[in-house]
Order: sequence, then C-alpha cells, then structure tokens
Amino acid sequence: MKKIIPVVILLAVLAYILPALLVRLSLFFDRGDKQVSVDEKEKILVFPPEFDVTFEATNSASYKLSGYSQKGETIEIFINGISKKKVQISPEGSFEVEIKLYEGENEIYAIAFDKNKNKSDKSETATIFYKTGKPKLELETPSEEKSTASKRNIKIEGKTDPEAAVRINERWVLVKSDGSFTFEASLADGENKFQIIAQDEAGNSTESLRIIAYTPN
Repeated sequence: MKKIIPVVILLAVLAYILPALLVRLSLFFDRGDKQVSVDEKEKILVFPPEFDVTFEATNSASYKLSGYSQKGETIEIFINGISKKKVQISPEGSFEVEIKLYEGENEIYAIAFDKNKNKSDKSETATIFYKTGKPKLELETPSEEKSTASKRNIKIEGKTDPEAAVRINERWVLVKSDGSFTFEASLADGENKFQIIAQDEAGNSTESLRIIAYTPN
C-alpha cells in the first residue's frame, strides 16, 4: 500500500502539469511557424527587369523605352544614376515608357518592386546615345558642284567622320578609319548627277550634290 501512494501522487502531478506543458509547447511551435513565414516573406526573390535594347543611338531627345518584368510589379527607371520614372507593369508583364534623354551618353537601368516592397537587383544597363550634330562631309574630287569630264571613268573622293556611313546614289561606299572614301563611276553621255549622303549612327545626315557633264574629246 505504501508503494502505491507515491505512484498515485506522481500520476496526479503529471495529470495537472501535462496539459499546461502541451499548451506551452503548442504556442512555442506556433510562434516558430509564424517566424518562418515572415522570414520566407522577407526572402521573396524579385527578378530585375529586362530591356528590349542594350545599345542604340538616336537624334531625338524623346525615347520610348520598352521591356518586361513580372506582372503586378512596379519598376523605377534611372538615367545616369538619377531616378526618372516609376512604371506599373502590365498584366502581360511588359512596359513601354517615354523618357527624356541627356545630350550624349545615357546609361539606363531599372529596379523592380513587388507589392510587399521587396526589390530586385539592378537590371543590366542599356546605353542610349543622343546626338544632334551632323557629320562632316568634305568632297575633294570633284570640288565644285558642277563640272565637266572628258573621260568616262571618274572618281568621287572625300572625307567624313570615321564612324559615319556614306551612300552615293543609294550605293554604300567604304569609309576608312581616317574617314576618307573613294567612289568610282562610269559616266553616261551628257549630265550625270551624284547624290552623296553621310549619315551617323544616330540618323543625323549631311548631303551634297555633284553634277558632272561627260564631254568626250
């Protein structure tokens, strides 16, 4: 009988404290689950936006920048490190926005934000070059707008900016590294017109006309 009494007392104590212990353990694990949920929320990965272009040159101060990101996000656009615009991504996951460019080089990147303010890393940088000046075009041969030639085969020689492209009567002409170019042509009887156009990568162009009359000896 004496051995039974301690066992009964122990069982009574366990019956008293066990429910409270289970409640405390339940609350502890519940708080742990909530903490994991918050941490997971904080670690949501937001992908950076992507642009449709990586490099372009233009002669317009206004430029339509397009690309894509996750739908429902907002992107913030930076030009040369300065925040310029915030844009809401369409349901299709794309965006198009008109931006104002600085004269010269514009380095553009964007950062995406989701509805919980989680943000992405910087996007890859797109470089848009805004240029307004026209390329030079110097014609050395023939130097005059109108001239005559007694030989059927002639050369048109000149110089432009090294990065410019040259067309003569809609035919592309090789421009050397120093900007010089040579175009050979065979004259028809009578008057021959040559339209020379130098154009830079931004679309700025300079034009000149040469009229050569073929008068054989």
